[in-house]
Order: sequence, then C-alpha cells, then structure tokens
Amino acid sequence: MNVKAMTARSSFIVLMGLLFAFLLSGCPVQELVEPEEKVRLAANEQFIVEEEGLALLEEEYGLVFDEVHEMALGLTHEALNVGDVDVALGFTTDGKIKELELVRLEDDNQVFPASNPAPLTREEVLEQYPQLKGILAEISGRLDNRTMIELNYKVDLEENEPVDVARQWLLEQDLITEDARIPVEGEPVVVSSKEFMEQMILGQITVLAFENAGIPVEKREPIAGTAPIRRALLLEGIDLYWEYTGVVWRDVYEKEERISDPEQVYRKVAEKDAEIGLVWLDYAPLNKTYTLLMRNDHAAEHDINTISDLAEWVEQVGAGESQ
Repeated sequence: MNVKAMTARSSFIVLMGLLFAFLLSGCPVQELVEPEEKVRLAANEQFIVEEEGLALLEEEYGLVFDEVHEMALGLTHEALNVGDVDVALGFTTDGKIKELELVRLEDDNQVFPASNPAPLTREEVLEQYPQLKGILAEISGRLDNRTMIELNYKVDLEENEPVDVARQWLLEQDLITEDARIPVEGEPVVVSSKEFMEQMILGQITVLAFENAGIPVEKREPIAGTAPIRRALLLEGIDLYWEYTGVVWRDVYEKEERISDPEQVYRKVAEKDAEIGLVWLDYAPLNKTYTLLMRNDHAAEHDINTISDLAEWVEQVGAGESQ
C-alpha cells in the first residue's frame, strides 16, 4: 500500500472514531447543525426602561425575552412583519395592525393601564348647549378598538383625509345626514384635538356631528401635547377636545397607581377635573394602551392568544436551549 492510501485510511479511521465518541456522549447530531431558538421583542425606549414596561411583564407574567431591540413604535410593526423579531410592542388602535394582519395578544392579567378617550369640556359650554352630551354619547358608544383601527388605517395607510373618513363613518352609522341643519344663533363651540392622527379623526367626527345638528362650531388647529391643550381649554381658547383617561391620571395628576378598570380611572379623573370646572362626557369602549403583537401565522403555529400563552412559549424555548 502506498503512502497516500495509508494516510487517507488513517484519516478516515480518526474521523469515524470521533463520530462514534460523539454519539456515545448522548448529544444529538441535530444540536450541531441547528442554531438556538430565541424569542426577540421590538419595543421603544420608554417601554424598555419604565417600571410599567418590561419590568412589569416580568413581574406579572414571568416573561423575559432573549433579545430586546430598541426602536420607535411603528417601526416595531415592520420589524415584526419581515421576521426580524417575534413580538412587537404597539398601541391597541394602530392602523398597521390591520395593514399587516397582526394579532393583538390579550392582556389576560390586565397589566397595561386603561386609557379610554372621552370628550372633555367646561361646565359653561354644556350649560349653553346641553344637547352636546347626547350627541357625543351616541358617538362614544360606537368607538371600539376595531373601529378605531379601521379609521386610523384609512387615514394613515390609505392616505384619506381625516374629514372624509370621519364623514363616511358618521354616515354609515346614521349619526348624520347628507344635509346639515341651519345652525342656531350663538357663540360657536371651538373644537380642537391633539396633534396626531387618531385625535384629528375624533376632532373631525365631533365637528361634523355638531354641524349636522345645527350647533355653531369652529374647528381649531391641533395642539401638540396634553399640558398645552388642557391649558387652552381652561383658558377658554378652545371649548372641547377628546382626552384619554389614563393619560390625565398618569401625566397630569402624576399618579403611580396602575388602574386597568376603565370605569375606575374615568371616575377618578372626572372627579378631580370637576374641581376645576372641567366635565368628562361618556368615554368610548376603545382602550388606547400598549399591546403585544405577533404575526398571525406565528401565533397560530404556537397557539398563542394571550400574553400568558406567550410567556409559556418563551419559557419552553428557554428550557429547550438549556437541555
């Protein structure tokens, strides 16, 4: 036998010996070729660092992600859609939920605080136009999360004008007719909104409903921020806008108590604002708060419908990695 043949035979024997020893060790070959599975989350900086964010998920659900990627909300949806992450943080009424057919996981332990929108005005405005309460109650009662996702989608993603989307929805709900009534004489009700799309839609819905009812109304430009728009309301620069109960509880009254019951947080902020002459009208069923999102196919594959389901899956993945 020549030298080359002897060398080749020796190499083969060595390789077979190594493979045999590896198999005897009890380690499956699969672990050599398959990478470890990790569950990745995309969230914004505030959620990552604040006490009511990641820390709360760990405390209430025992949920600890393998990787957390910081990015702006909105980009989180896109990262989820292309598979860069497995779970994304969003808000419950984001239009991208509809566009990308994402699944909102049920917050079954009610970790995220309630924050429902309601019209906020002053006592004297209602004294002048008491019919506002009934008009706005009809609107509030029909605004749930699904409806607001649809309205946001039509503006944000289909690029329709807020006033057109608002008018179409009011007509579909039989809340207005094609022809507005002749306005009664009196000072106009000045309506404004915060400076983001959902608020602009709510503002346009309000203006169109008042016009249709014959109430003199004036639409003001959006105002950026909770403190500035509340100041405008208190100083009579505007007369009405839609506010979120949880935002006022947390940011205006600086309360750390986390309230997941919509009725409870509504009652608390209404009582405190009544002391300064502000009136909260009926709040809407929609709850604009944090939500965890997954791709539809991915959630279905692992039978994940709630955050508790997600926590169980994350634990199973971790247990599989440690074996």
